[in-house]
Amino acid sequence: MADTGFMRRVTFAGAAALLFAAPAFVRAQGAAGPARSLLRGAVIDDADERPIPGAIVAIEILRLQATTDSAGAFRMPLVPPGRHVVTVKRLGFSPISAVLNFGPADTLEYDFALIRQATNLPGVAVTTTAAVPPKLVEFEERRLAGFGRFITPDVLVKNENRRLSEVIAQLPGPRIMRGWGNYGWVASSVGSGALERRNQVSQADIARGADPKQCYANVMLDGNMVYAGRPGELLFDVNSLGTNAVAAIEYYRNAATIPSKFNMMGNDTCGLLVIWTK
Repeated sequence: MADTGFMRRVTFAGAAALLFAAPAFVRAQGAAGPARSLLRGAVIDDADERPIPGAIVAIEILRLQATTDSAGAFRMPLVPPGRHVVTVKRLGFSPISAVLNFGPADTLEYDFALIRQATNLPGVAVTTTAAVPPKLVEFEERRLAGFGRFITPDVLVKNENRRLSEVIAQLPGPRIMRGWGNYGWVASSVGSGALERRNQVSQADIARGADPKQCYANVMLDGNMVYAGRPGELLFDVNSLGTNAVAAIEYYRNAATIPSKFNMMGNDTCGLLVIWTK
């Protein structure tokens, strides 16, 4: 993600969404300390831009969180450099998530706008089976069609104490490539067509232990592309997400199996991983 010198709002459009915004980077001072970053900003109501107190802003994989004050402001210090998934939640609002790049000793300023969830009017009590979350309605349709590989919410609940890469490894098809430390990336076994994608792995990922000879799958998070195989683009570390924060996963081995809704990259031979968060 490039430094563009300005800040944009992260909003939600549906049950949950991931939007990329170009953050304003300001050199941190004081409490952030060397090599640590600071995330600060506000959480507001998307409808009227009023502040939302009591919202939780968290980087779950790092067990870092902050709570907004009466003015909707929050401050999260001591964030290690890297690419992290930030989630924002508040009772009565739909949660959102965003992938942010933290540089050493930087300050990132972000405003998050939440959309209120529809309130059910009191009335006649109805007993029924649990409703499928809106974002997973189409997931269920694709799962029943059977063109890809799927990890359902119940499987994730049973494995919530495991790394996400370990859960994905249970699927037939994807290959989990492990780097130094906790890094985990999804690759695909493919033919010679993958050569166009090879040797485009960034030097930063090679330094983390990524094999440049592998064909890495595209990755979408909540319907947004977070890795598309562009030269120099950072691979998406699936272990940057806590398993307990993920609702469902889809995997498509090649272009022939990728649904037209997701097939944005043409004849992509390296497959597609689609992750839906809670």
